[in-house]
Amino acid sequence: MRFATKSAVETVADDILDLMRQGQIAPGQRLVEADIAARFDVARTTVREALQRLEAKGFLSQERHRGFIVRPLSRARLREIYDVRAALDAMAAQHAAPAIARDPAALDALDTLIAAMDSARATGDMAAFTRLNARFHHLIRERADNRTLVTILEQLDQSVYHMQFRLLVERAGVFASQDDHQRLYGALRLGDGDTAAREAADHVQRALAELLKLPDVLFCKD
Repeated sequence: MRFATKSAVETVADDILDLMRQGQIAPGQRLVEADIAARFDVARTTVREALQRLEAKGFLSQERHRGFIVRPLSRARLREIYDVRAALDAMAAQHAAPAIARDPAALDALDTLIAAMDSARATGDMAAFTRLNARFHHLIRERADNRTLVTILEQLDQSVYHMQFRLLVERAGVFASQDDHQRLYGALRLGDGDTAAREAADHVQRALAELLKLPDVLFCKD
């Protein structure tokens, strides 16, 4: 069993977030310390500290007689967050397009990511697709050369609102986003900032539309 060191707590917290990303923990679901401790082979004190850390960051909340649960959100709040993300990702794509078009290394990196996501979609590898998707968007944002923009987008990506839902959507809806990636990549290759911005915003709004199809039980009231 691993000792309850700071690094162990951070590792368990990250492991729990991964389960949220993968849709194995749903909004409103109760997290049982004993079950998590057994799953990750750690002490319950380590799990408790990890849960407290995630609560402090807004990923979880505590309810009387239930303990820690994944914090749900309302449909209205989800719309707000994705509207902001659409605007900022559009800005990032518009600023990044000229720089990417001039940079063979960036183009090669994006081409490799697109090919890898095509492969993940073909094999139904949701976990790999999600990781590659994050790298694809991170590369574009970094090329926008705006630290404030990147920081805000990273905060949105790390927020519970973004992570707790992303893989609860139907598999077909998630993999369909690859078509969006390919159109965005095409605009970036040409250095067409306006088209890249439009494709980036549309991509986020389509993701929101898929999320809003989720059942009411996964949302709290507005």
